[in-house]
Amino acid sequence: MCLQSGAQEPKHIEILNANSLEYDESLGNKAKRLIGNVEFKHDDVLMFCDSAYYFDDNRIDAFSNVKILQGDTLSLIGEELNYDGNTKKAVIKRNITMQDPTMKLSTQILYYDLNTGIANYLNGGKIINKKNTLTSTEGFYYSKRKLLFFKNKVKLVTADYTITCDTLKHNTNTEVSFFEGPTNIVSKDNTIYCENGWYNNKLNKAQFNEHAILFSKSQTLSGDSLYYDRNARYGKAICNVSLKDTVEKMIVKGDLSEVFERRNFAYVTQHALMMQYDRTDTLFMHADTLVATNDVFYFSEKQKRINANKTTITSVPKNEKKKRKVVIQDDILTHADSLYLDSLAEKHQLLKAYHGVKFFRRDMQGTCDSLQMTSADSLLKMFSAPVLWSNQNQLTSKQIDIVFYEGAVYRMKLMTNAFIISRSDSLRFNQIKGKTMNAYFLNNELDKIYVVGNGQTNYWISDENKKLIGANHAECSNMLIRVKDKEVKKITLQKMPDAKMSPVKNAQPEQMKLEGFKWLDAMRPKSWNEVLE
Repeated sequence: MCLQSGAQEPKHIEILNANSLEYDESLGNKAKRLIGNVEFKHDDVLMFCDSAYYFDDNRIDAFSNVKILQGDTLSLIGEELNYDGNTKKAVIKRNITMQDPTMKLSTQILYYDLNTGIANYLNGGKIINKKNTLTSTEGFYYSKRKLLFFKNKVKLVTADYTITCDTLKHNTNTEVSFFEGPTNIVSKDNTIYCENGWYNNKLNKAQFNEHAILFSKSQTLSGDSLYYDRNARYGKAICNVSLKDTVEKMIVKGDLSEVFERRNFAYVTQHALMMQYDRTDTLFMHADTLVATNDVFYFSEKQKRINANKTTITSVPKNEKKKRKVVIQDDILTHADSLYLDSLAEKHQLLKAYHGVKFFRRDMQGTCDSLQMTSADSLLKMFSAPVLWSNQNQLTSKQIDIVFYEGAVYRMKLMTNAFIISRSDSLRFNQIKGKTMNAYFLNNELDKIYVVGNGQTNYWISDENKKLIGANHAECSNMLIRVKDKEVKKITLQKMPDAKMSPVKNAQPEQMKLEGFKWLDAMRPKSWNEVLE
């Protein structure tokens, strides 16, 4: 019985040409020395050089103008070659260039396995692929798969961005790059940091994972995973999402965010929390979904200089072409809705919050179903059963508008079924009710309230020793209420007044509650943490 091995004997290297051939016995192994226009062939590989040593154990050492051609796609040039025909492994040294239809590799020492088509360098190299240039300390090229693998001080430079990382894999056909370890991607618009991800240069799509952060001029976006489609100008962030905007002085957090740049639209949801800070305080806001967009607003720098003194301002209401005057008097604000003043229309950020809105500042807390804020005029609008608390006051209405000036509350407008309640003691409540109200603040304290339409008040009165003496009930179409040190000091009834004073014995707390009274203090966030509950 005879056993045959399946292994094939390696083919011998063929000498195709040499100007001269001689033996060099000093090298042993019956070495032949070939000089001038030397050519070898081994399987489908052709090798050229100026001079070489050919050994009987199927090896060659080639020198000067070394060139290797494998098929019609790969060429390799260097100054020195050590080639083993038994293993088909080559070591090329000095001024090396390896080239195929998709890329060009340059290095000083290259190890190339002609069987597997794998080439690698360990002491620095550069690869040029179309308009992309890649450098690294270590590199591997899988010619059959058109795959490049790099380690240590990796740098990929393209027309649009530069990647620096520890480890990178790049497919020269698909132009997809995979990176691992601390990675920075720098473009003219932004810088991205991550520790794992990929970039498709053909489709301009990318995925960034593990401590992913995107830095732009005024914004920083971070998350466990960031996806971006440059062509569609669409981005998505998942888990532990955080957006910081230094211009808007805002931080938004959540677990899911999408950005649609063409529509100037972005949203954050799943545990969404917004923090907007100024020099006096920070506003914490939670809702099911937070939306940021750009819209057109009419505004003027004059609006920011409104104060309690008599001022005349020219305004341009949106539905009118002619200008008219808005007069702010010490006691009465006329045409208070016309706060969009004479200026060209400009785009500014609009933030909207939907469903289960809660917010907290030290001087103000609130809840409603939906809300919007504009950077153009520092205006906050609350919709759908809004409740606002300012110090000891509870404010409710169908809609509440809040105007800020230099970070502090300047004015509030309560539109339709306006109601303000504050505690007098554990059983009694002071109340103001009307169709609409304009409430003004000074140093974050309620200063005056102008009631327009169906005005009603119930206020408990105490003597100089703070002993309760009775309750004052007043009804009037329009009224002006002055507040000082958190107490009502003066009520001016302006149209068809009707007021009466009731002693304590005739003024039962339950009977003194106006129609529609609801004390909602249990809903009030007592700290910023409670907005998330």
